[in-house]
Amino acid sequence: MRDEKKSVYETQEYKSIQYPVLALDVSEINQLLMHPYSGQVGKDLYDPEKISAFMEVLKQDLEQLSYDEMVTPKGLDTGVTFTVNGTRENPYYVRLYPSYENTMEWLKEEGMYEQVMTQAEDVQRAEVYSWPQSLDDRYSRPRFVFERLRGDDIEPLEVTKNAQIETLFEGKANKEEGAYLVAFYFDKNDPEPYEVLSFDEGDAPNFIKEHFE
Repeated sequence: MRDEKKSVYETQEYKSIQYPVLALDVSEINQLLMHPYSGQVGKDLYDPEKISAFMEVLKQDLEQLSYDEMVTPKGLDTGVTFTVNGTRENPYYVRLYPSYENTMEWLKEEGMYEQVMTQAEDVQRAEVYSWPQSLDDRYSRPRFVFERLRGDDIEPLEVTKNAQIETLFEGKANKEEGAYLVAFYFDKNDPEPYEVLSFDEGDAPNFIKEHFE
């Protein structure tokens, strides 16, 4: 089943459906709004030349995405919305992930990277849980399993050091099984996490594995 999906997902035909922005004419874009969900200010683009340059690298990255990058992207994303022909009422929306190498490099060259993408210092804290291997929990969305663990008052590993938080950005979204769950919080007054990522045993940072030994 995975191989069948992979062969479909990686076609340009499928990507053109999944990412309508690939067919968007740059000349029709009036504005780009890039806002990380960490609550940081983000960045808006109005300059036609910068919009054109951004769209060029973004399309390169989208066209090169592997099946795994599409289904279980790595890290925390930043949403991009578009004003097209004077209106925001359109189907064009895309999420930027740290694995989009061309786009990340362009953002760095333009001095926008730290403003657009979530940084470790933007995270108030992260909580790490061991992913239960019971049948009920093993094949579920990370957020669902996280809510069950939190509801059961299980004590998580709390992470506040920037260097450690940086390594947690290597976690993946949308996986249906794994060894550890990571919930990211950006506001100490908000009890809900922004995103829940996960790690397999072999990919998890050492400090997590050592804690749960």
